[in-house]
Formats: sequence, C-alpha cells, structure tokens
Amino acid sequence: MLRGKAMQDDSSVSIAPEMEGAEMQDLLGVRNSDNKSKTILFWTTFYGGNVWSKLRMDLNESCPDNNCRLTTDRRLLNESDAVIFHFWQDKLDSLPAFRRPDQRYVYLNFESAVRSRNYFPWKQIPPNFFNWTATYRLDSDLFGKMFYGFQFENKSSPLVGQNNLTNYYGLNMTSKTKMAAWFVSNCQTSINREGYVRELSRYIQVDVFGKCLENHKSCPIPRNPQNQPLYYEKTDCEVMLERDYLFYLSFENSFCPDYASEKFFRAFQSGIVPVVFGGANYSLLAPPHSYINARDFQTPKLLAEYLVELSQNLDLYSRYFDWRGEFDLKRDSGWCNLCKMLNDPRADPKSYPVIETWFFDKYPCENYRWTNTTIN
Repeated sequence: MLRGKAMQDDSSVSIAPEMEGAEMQDLLGVRNSDNKSKTILFWTTFYGGNVWSKLRMDLNESCPDNNCRLTTDRRLLNESDAVIFHFWQDKLDSLPAFRRPDQRYVYLNFESAVRSRNYFPWKQIPPNFFNWTATYRLDSDLFGKMFYGFQFENKSSPLVGQNNLTNYYGLNMTSKTKMAAWFVSNCQTSINREGYVRELSRYIQVDVFGKCLENHKSCPIPRNPQNQPLYYEKTDCEVMLERDYLFYLSFENSFCPDYASEKFFRAFQSGIVPVVFGGANYSLLAPPHSYINARDFQTPKLLAEYLVELSQNLDLYSRYFDWRGEFDLKRDSGWCNLCKMLNDPRADPKSYPVIETWFFDKYPCENYRWTNTTIN
C-alpha cells in the first residue's frame, strides 16, 4: 500500500515523508543538481522486453523539450518525475511504496480494453495509484495516437486542384496491381474479424500476412536492432504495401470507443487507403474521406463491390488522397509530449481512484460479433 502523509493537493493519495525521500536520494547518490532536467523511469518491461533504450534516440533527436532522460534503474525512483507502468504484466513483482506530490505515475496501454482484461494484475494496484494515463482513449492525459509517431496538421498553403498523385504526393499508382493486404497476428477475436475477412476474400483478393487464415503470406522484418528503423520510419513491409497494394485492412480485434491500432495511422504514411473495421469514431482521428469504413456496408460483398469500383476508376480512388493537399502527416512522438507536459508547471494534479473502473467501465466496449447471415 502507499504510505506516509497525505498530499494537500491530492488528498486521496499517500506519499512518503519528505525527509525519507531526501535521505534516500543522498543514500543512492543520485541527487540531480540540474533542477530543469526531467527523469522518466520505466518501472516495467514493454511486452516482456526492454525496448526503452530506442526511445532515448527519439527524445534526444526529435523533441523540442529534450531535457528528459530515460532510465530503467529503479534506484532512481525518488528523483523521477514520471514513472511508467506498461499494462502487459502477468504480475508486478513490486510497486513503489510512495509517490511525491509532483510525481506522475503513468498507466501505459495501447491495447483495447477487451484484450487488456487478463494481462494486468489489477487487484495489486492501490486506489489513487495512477495520476496520469497514456492510452488510445481520447480522454487520456497522453493520447495514444501521438505514441504511434504521427500527427495530422493543416497545411499553411493547401494545394488546390492538384490530382496528380505521382507529382504532388509521391505515389506511383502504376505499380499498385494488388487489391488488399492485411497484417494480423491475433487470429481469434471476439468480433470475428477473421470471419469477415474470409467472407470478403470470396469476392476480392486479400493477401493475409501472418499466421492467420488459409494461404497466408509472410513479410520478413529485420530483427537486428542495429538495422531496425525508428518507429516513425517505414519498414520493408510498408514499402511493399505502398508499392503493390490499393487497400489495407485495418481491422481491430474489438469494438471499443476510440480504439484504433497503430496500423491504421501508419497506413497513411504508406500511401495506401485504409479500410477500417472497429469501434472508434474515425472522423476524430483522421481527415475526412481518407479511409473507408467497412461498417458503412451491410455485407462484405457490398464492400468488395465498392473496392472493385475504386480499383477500376483512378479518379475515384485518388480522392482518398485529397487530404494530402490540406494536411501534412507530421512526425510526432508521444514521448516528446510527455516530456513537454513534465516541463509544464500548469499541469494539474489529479488521480484515478480505481484505474480498472476508468479503463473498462467509463466507456465500455461493444458486445459485437460479426456473423454471415446473408445468403448470396
């Protein structure tokens, strides 16, 4: 449990006495003489691995506020400004016993609420433990879309009347000879997206990359960390998507409010039209007429007929790239935003009484499962 005296500005959270914190800093020899620097401590692993070192390059090279340092050394807890807890944990071997009034304990989760239920020891978390959230939800303190590396920004001088995709948007349409691709690793979902794709495949070519469905394909990604692109750079698979395919299936594993995975956002960088199937209000996430929503069609067959129509009419297809004349897809980083917020003295103190209630019950996911009830 959290212990110590209660904070005045966050009365529901207890912290360790100030003297105890000062003594611990002296004991560890980590007192920071530069009051302007910010320390971000990653208390947990990230999906069981340690990829945090890669973020250091992101913070140092691309953030306007670059006075944040990253660490996984738990001995630096007392001087840390933010402590990150990634949700993907079977159990937490230990939790900090205190939190300073100015510290931010951040709940980090980009997976849907449906997929997250069994991957975090919720009962281990004391009330009011977390005071910041970083999730896909729009009401998070740090909105997950930023962590996917891209932001849409209005152009200062929009392009008007330009529909030459090769010259103005850098897209080569002549090489796009294949219809649709789907990258998937989670084969069995509660909404039965795999059944939808199987039915869609009866009418158009859908190349499935991963281990799901029949006749799946593979797209090797370099495993050498030295050769791995930064998160916001194109992978070899994305280069292939842009070159060969007209559409990308961005089908989510569940229908949860605001939930859109990183593949949806990365499709815009890859010069391909995303076809979405999820519970988000996509108009809040991307420019108008930049994606196709499968839920706007009564059946997979009707969706397939529309995609075929677009594939045979370049003018109609190219309209899904008109947003590039009005918006720039800017490289952005949620970690930069975290650093910015830590440097903002106006950041309000807050806490989440029960993080499980906030994440699962405030905006519950749809109880939906696709079934093929249409006789063709």
